[in-house]
Amino acid sequence: MKLLFARQLSFTLLFLYASSSLGQLGGYNPTVPIKPPKIYHPNDQIHDRIYTRLTPVHADSVYQLSDNTMQDSLIDNDGNMYVTTWALGDRTNNDFLADQKECYQKIYDHMILARAFDLNEIREEDIKPNLFKDHGTCIMSHGYTLKSKNGFSPDKFKLNISRSHLESSTYMPVGAVIYLSKKSAQYADTSKILRQCILKVAELDNKGLIEEYSDVYTYVSIKPYVESVEICMQSAGYSLERINAENPK
Repeated sequence: MKLLFARQLSFTLLFLYASSSLGQLGGYNPTVPIKPPKIYHPNDQIHDRIYTRLTPVHADSVYQLSDNTMQDSLIDNDGNMYVTTWALGDRTNNDFLADQKECYQKIYDHMILARAFDLNEIREEDIKPNLFKDHGTCIMSHGYTLKSKNGFSPDKFKLNISRSHLESSTYMPVGAVIYLSKKSAQYADTSKILRQCILKVAELDNKGLIEEYSDVYTYVSIKPYVESVEICMQSAGYSLERINAENPK
């Protein structure tokens, strides 16, 4: 059987959920839906803007645990993964997967971390676990019985840094993908530190952007920007792994 590899959260927030069974949520009144972020279309991009996207990374989770038990996992807006197991009763695995998909679609528009294109589209006050209760209540409403629940912090964070257009409006994409790791790091703290690093980088000459032109070539790079962000995050205690397939120049 494939096991779930992730660090378990130890902080109290995680289970408020654990201390009250989903079975007691029949009268749960959902909070006012958060305003979904604007998802930018590439054609809407500001020509000289750098986009920075930070997403939590979790280990894969199995779905079928036994003939009569299925597992569900959800990455909430706090970046943590909430895992539940359900007894199927007289329902089938396919029934559960169909109902799970339906419940997932109901919250999709409010999944900020999965949908936001840029870090600036995410308000710090919206980084909180405000979806898993609604999701669990939806699954329960289809007749499944909750057997267990748990929560896990991210294994690491995926940082995408990209720029698609030159100041001349010419489309010439450059970018980098970096994995950030720090023991017990949470998305809220990591995103806050990253925002501070971005502000520091903005003080660089040309904001860390390079554009060179001649009659025969155009050279574009965001390498100074990327390297400055990396140094800043390392100084905050994060280990870095840049993916070779992406290059900032």
